[in-house]
Amino acid sequence: MSDEELVKRAQNGDVQAFMALAERYETVIFRLAFALLRHREDAEDATQDIFVHAFQRLQTLRDAGSFALWLRRLAIRICLRYRRRRITELEFVEPLGDEYENEILFRTDLDPETEAEKAELRMQVRKAIAELPEPFQIVVLLYHMDGLSYDEIAQVLGVPVGTVRSRLSRARAMLREKLAPFIQQSGSSSPNASFPEINSKQVMSDAV
Repeated sequence: MSDEELVKRAQNGDVQAFMALAERYETVIFRLAFALLRHREDAEDATQDIFVHAFQRLQTLRDAGSFALWLRRLAIRICLRYRRRRITELEFVEPLGDEYENEILFRTDLDPETEAEKAELRMQVRKAIAELPEPFQIVVLLYHMDGLSYDEIAQVLGVPVGTVRSRLSRARAMLREKLAPFIQQSGSSSPNASFPEINSKQVMSDAV
């Protein structure tokens, strides 16, 4: 059954229809929450909170077919509230487990020779993303982790497509700058040329 059909049923009081939607999107929303919060318990709490709010506000959704984007918009708002509530800067308080290893993969010309070097590169990339200002971090996650198009991200964030493109371009520039010392240390003569290009299609194929 499509999202649109389930949403309409849920809006008419069918709780099981909403439960089917929640089950369908639970993993997607948890991954997004974990990417933003970097703390498993917070991500679990936020995910539950997101679906509670979604259930309570479902009647406000006018376009039943846009449920997925509407849910992501709600998830981002709630996760940012969680982050600001914690006040402290976002840190990597726990390593990503194997099931999250392919969420954010970067294709790179560095070609690290050892697993240790690859692990260090992944950690540096994650750290650089986490240090981005919120508007830029969010577009990186939605585009490269969630695989959304520019148009879809624009709908989620409520901004023009041009703003999405601009933020993503600026985010990549900031990541190049943040990763330059690591790239140079790895022996690259041209940090900008060697900067890892994120490939969302590669992410999806590697995760299967």
